[in-house]
Amino acid sequence: MGIKAGLLAAVWLGTGMAALAAGSAAMAADDAQVTGEARDTATAARSAAGDNPLDIVVTAQRREERLSDVPVSISVVSATELTSAGAKTGAALQGMVPGLQINATASYGGSPVSIRGTSGLGGAEDPVAVYVDDVYTPSGQFSVTALSDIRSVEVARGPQGTLQGRNATAGALIIRTADPEPVAGGFFRASVEAPLAYRVEGVITGPLSDTLSARLSLDRIDERGWATNIFDGSHMGGLRMFNARTVLLWEPTPAFRARLSLNYQNRRVSQPSARWAYTHISPPPGPVTPVGTQTPQIPLPEDVQRQFLDGKIVNLNLEPHSILKAPSMTLNLQYDFGAFSLISVTGAMRATNDGMNDSDALAMTDRQGRNAASYVSTAFSEEIRLQSNGENTLDWILGFFYGRYVSDMDFDIYNLRLSQPYDQMSNFVSHQVNPTWAVFGDATLHLTPSLSVIGGVRYTKDIKDFRNVWSSIYVPTGSVLISIPFTSPRRSWNDVSYRAKAAWKPTDDTLAYVSYSRGFKAGGFNGFGVGPQPGYNPEVMKSWEVGVKAFFGGRGFVSASAYHNDYDNLQVTSGVPTGGVVITNAASARIKGFEIEGELRATDNLVFNANVAYTHGRFLSFPLAPDILGHLRDVSGNVLTNAPEWQYFLQARYDVDLSPDWRLSASTDWRWRDEVYFFPTDQDLVHLRGKANGELGARIGLTYVPEDLTISIYGTNLTDSRVVANEAMTFSYPQAFFNRPRIVGVQFIKNF
Repeated sequence: MGIKAGLLAAVWLGTGMAALAAGSAAMAADDAQVTGEARDTATAARSAAGDNPLDIVVTAQRREERLSDVPVSISVVSATELTSAGAKTGAALQGMVPGLQINATASYGGSPVSIRGTSGLGGAEDPVAVYVDDVYTPSGQFSVTALSDIRSVEVARGPQGTLQGRNATAGALIIRTADPEPVAGGFFRASVEAPLAYRVEGVITGPLSDTLSARLSLDRIDERGWATNIFDGSHMGGLRMFNARTVLLWEPTPAFRARLSLNYQNRRVSQPSARWAYTHISPPPGPVTPVGTQTPQIPLPEDVQRQFLDGKIVNLNLEPHSILKAPSMTLNLQYDFGAFSLISVTGAMRATNDGMNDSDALAMTDRQGRNAASYVSTAFSEEIRLQSNGENTLDWILGFFYGRYVSDMDFDIYNLRLSQPYDQMSNFVSHQVNPTWAVFGDATLHLTPSLSVIGGVRYTKDIKDFRNVWSSIYVPTGSVLISIPFTSPRRSWNDVSYRAKAAWKPTDDTLAYVSYSRGFKAGGFNGFGVGPQPGYNPEVMKSWEVGVKAFFGGRGFVSASAYHNDYDNLQVTSGVPTGGVVITNAASARIKGFEIEGELRATDNLVFNANVAYTHGRFLSFPLAPDILGHLRDVSGNVLTNAPEWQYFLQARYDVDLSPDWRLSASTDWRWRDEVYFFPTDQDLVHLRGKANGELGARIGLTYVPEDLTISIYGTNLTDSRVVANEAMTFSYPQAFFNRPRIVGVQFIKNF
């Protein structure tokens, strides 16, 4: 598979370089006129199969620009493409975007998001910044975040800290929700799937007055779950979610615009898992695995692994799950002064996440390990920007950002004669207040009509007040055996991030660029830290990148980039033998690779899409990495986690009018990723890796044009390929989580 991917990459790279060299002979096309104003428009992404790729507009640089003009490695997934892929949550983006890796959901609904080999921690501060309508949200929950009534998703790869702020060392996911429309309309969608699941969506939009319009969207998802728990016959692996959003758009004058979005998400995620190592079980009444008898290095027998994978079963005495409730608000204000605009973005959110995990992954009720947790977080942010309008010799942005994030955790880890002869519980309670502010500026100087230089700088002040208490409790009586509080002095970090680019456009449809940028991710504290050692330091990433883009009128495009990233103090998550996770710093790491993506409109009816990514990520120095037994080891030279060496995606779409009243649409895709490692250590153990995996998807739909009514049949993972997609460490044992099996469904869409 790696050789095939390499040949594909060579072909695409050669095509891209040839296209750039021959840019002056590229097909002519009508340019989409795009102003420098940061307004939401209906042309943010392609909305239909026949749209011109030159019309794709992105906002990764805080202003509307054609994708062909932006010297950034960026991919855009439109609302139509999300619908075609049957996307429910962010996990559906894996494969559709080069260099993006999103593993199966693990404990408490979290899953690390990885871009270009830099993996998230599965928590609130991952190196991939997620923005919804310009408001920062934690990315640890992105894999299960509902993609309800989304206009487009932009994935910007490489450090984006100058404009997107801290915690964007790997890149940024920029989600744009749909705007109200000036005329009445909407849609209704319903789908049914096997394994049993359904989804119902509805949107109503239209004007309330000459200057005020509104949009209301409701989305309900209910999945029974694909895994059978043989312990009690229940189903696991399902998702129950309700999402509601109201958007009001007020435009009293051509110069002023106000957009208010009120959102609510309520979801319950079930996470089936299995202990992925041999277990030595001692006879009762003593502990199952007394200290010194753990055998996590010994894999399960192959036939037992296949029972979990092919049989789609688990054997747990309780259901691992998480329940999230998250209301949020976003207010975007803009006033156009002519030469420049003043923009204000205000965001507020409160999220509660309660859940439970069967951390021993054994079907035993009298002796077990389990944990239960409650997370509560609140966030408030305000960003104010002044930025130039139109096309000038100098385009500029000046801004100020302030955010205040408060998080509380109450986490109980039960060890009920699992590894000791008595029933004990460890309780971790933590509280953190995190105010942060930044000032930033960015400018593009057009030296000639074809040559531009870009520079940006951001100063960030990040402050954290943290405290936690660890208590050991004797469960039968509830008495506290020991309690250790930790109160950190206030810690703060100052950082200056920057970027410098040169962009050359030999023709209107071709672009070449070179860039150097620096990204910053703040330090912090571990909620599971005990005593004087719960802190970790900031990470800094320095990146070189070169890229080319070539657009062939309405016939397609190709984009290619190569990068070299050096990390200092890369933050890495590790399991704690007694339960929980901690973040430590690797001394240094290096990631290099390339990505190529493109589209070819072979005919007016047939479109091909493809992308390929190569990633080579290694720890240059990591002398004190905790292994799966909690021992410190030197893993310098090991592969980074969640960083497949090769990834590729192939898709074909065909649309044809059968008659004036009927239209047929069909698509098929193949997404593949190489083997991944789940832990920095113990990489010689095969059962601690995720095998290379490919998944086939397809959709065929029939539209009755006069009524704008579509019925589709679709499927994902049609070959039913089953692999371990994620692992976590609990009580010194690996706990495996799996990819979703084959899903087949029917969808009904009515637009009005």
